[in-house]
Amino acid sequence: ADLEGVKKLEADPYELGNRKVKPLTFANYAYVALRSDMVKEFYWVVPDRRLTKDSLAEYERLFRKLLGGDLKYGAPDFSFSRGMLKGKLFSKDIFICRINDLPSFKEKVLLDIDVDYFTTFKGTPAIVLEKPGSYPEDLVAAIKRKNIRPEIITIAYSVEGGYTPAIYKYLGSDLYSLFKGVKPGKTDVKDSKNIFLYKAETDMLKGNYISAIDNLKKFMPEAEGRFLLFAHFKLGWCMEKAGDYSNAISEYKQALAIDPESLACLNNLGQCFAELGNNQEARSQFEAAIKKDPDYANSYNNLGTYFVRNNLFNEAVEQYKIALNKKPYFLECLINLGNLYAEKGDYAASSGIYERALEIDPANPEANSKIGWLYNLMGLYEKALLHLNLYYNKNKSDKEARALLSRIHNSLGMEYGKAMDKRWEKELKEAVSLNPDYAEAYNNLAVSYAFLKPRNIRMAVYYAMKAKELGYNVNEDFLHALKSQR
Repeated sequence: ADLEGVKKLEADPYELGNRKVKPLTFANYAYVALRSDMVKEFYWVVPDRRLTKDSLAEYERLFRKLLGGDLKYGAPDFSFSRGMLKGKLFSKDIFICRINDLPSFKEKVLLDIDVDYFTTFKGTPAIVLEKPGSYPEDLVAAIKRKNIRPEIITIAYSVEGGYTPAIYKYLGSDLYSLFKGVKPGKTDVKDSKNIFLYKAETDMLKGNYISAIDNLKKFMPEAEGRFLLFAHFKLGWCMEKAGDYSNAISEYKQALAIDPESLACLNNLGQCFAELGNNQEARSQFEAAIKKDPDYANSYNNLGTYFVRNNLFNEAVEQYKIALNKKPYFLECLINLGNLYAEKGDYAASSGIYERALEIDPANPEANSKIGWLYNLMGLYEKALLHLNLYYNKNKSDKEARALLSRIHNSLGMEYGKAMDKRWEKELKEAVSLNPDYAEAYNNLAVSYAFLKPRNIRMAVYYAMKAKELGYNVNEDFLHALKSQR
C-alpha cells in the first residue's frame, strides 16, 4: 500500500459522484483504494473453516451486497482455485480466503478489521452460526502467526452491522493495544463504559424499543464523536419504531447537527414526517438526501412510497426503478415495486419482481408470503404452496396464512382429482388438517372418495356428514345414494 496516500485518504474527504465523503465503510474505502494505485492486492478474510466451490455463489452475493450502491462501478466475478475465490476489480486482484490461507507479505500491509469477523455467518439476512471463542486475542495471534506486521490498522466498529453479537461489538479499539503487545485486560463489553450500548442493542434485537431508548439515554453522557452521532441516530430509530415520531424527529435533527451530510438521518426524518401526515416535508427530506447524493437509493425508494400514498402510480414506479438502477440488490424496494404491480393487477410483472427479491434472499418472509398469495390468484397452486410454506413455517401464529394454505391445498386437491392424480387425497386431507372447520373441503373429500380411486364409500359418507354438520349444503340425493351403497 501507498501508506502516505492511505493516510491522506483517511484524513480527507474524497469525491463520490458530486458528493464529498469520508471512507467510513468497506464499500467506499475499497473502491477508492482499488481505483487508485494505492493498493496492489485486496484480500477479504472470512471466518469459514473451509472454502469450496459451493461457497462461490454465496460469497459473490455477499461481496456484491457489501459494495451496495457502488455497483455502478462494477463488481468482480470470482473463480475458485486452491481454496480461494479470486476475482478482479479495476485490474487489481481480489481474493476471498480464510486467514490460514493468507500468503506471507513482503510488501507493506494495511489491515482493515471489521469486528463482524468474529462470527461465522451465512446468507442474507445474516444468520449467526457460532459465537467467537475468545475476543479479540485469537485474531491478533492468527495474524502474527502469518508474520503479518501491519503498518496501518483501521477498525470498523460494526455499530451498524448485524452479524456480531452485541457483547463483542464495541471493543474494536482494544485491538490497537493488542497489536502493540499491551493486553487491555478485558474481552467483554460488560467491563467497558459501553455497557448501555450493549443493553440497548440487546433490547433492539428483541423489539424492546422503550427499554432501548432508556439505555441509550443513559449512555448519552459517555458518548462523543462518532458514538454520539450513533446514539442520537439510534434513539431516533427506536422512537420511530415505537411510534414516537415527534421525538424521533428531534433526535434525527440532533444527529444532523453533528453530521449534516448524514443521508440516513435525512431519509429517516422524511419517513417520520410521512407517518405524521406531513407529506410535503417528507418529500422535502427525501429530495434533500438525493440532492446530496444522487446515487442514494433509499430516498428514491421512500419517494416512491410517498407517491404511492398520494395515488401517483406512474411516478412511484419511476422512483422505484431509479432506486433499483442505483442499487440492483435493494430488497425492500423490489418488494415495494412488486406490491405496487400486484395492487394494480399486473400479476406477471409483480411475480417477476418478487422472484428477483427471492434470488437475493430466498428465505425472505414478506417476499415468500406475497408471491405465494399471487401464485394462488394465478392458479399456480404448487408454486404457491412452495413459497407460502417457507413463510408459514416461521410464522405459525399467522391465522390468515394458515387459512390460505388450507384453501390452496383444497384447490390443488381438486385439480389433481380432475387429472385422476392420486395425490388428491393427500392435498384434501391437508386442507382439513390446517382448517378443521373447512366444510367445502370435507364435501370435496366426500365426492372424491365416491368417484375417484381409491374409492371408499364409508369415508365418502363420513366426510359428507362432516360437511353437513359444519353447515355445507350437501346434495341430499348424493348423500342418500352413498348411504345405500354402504
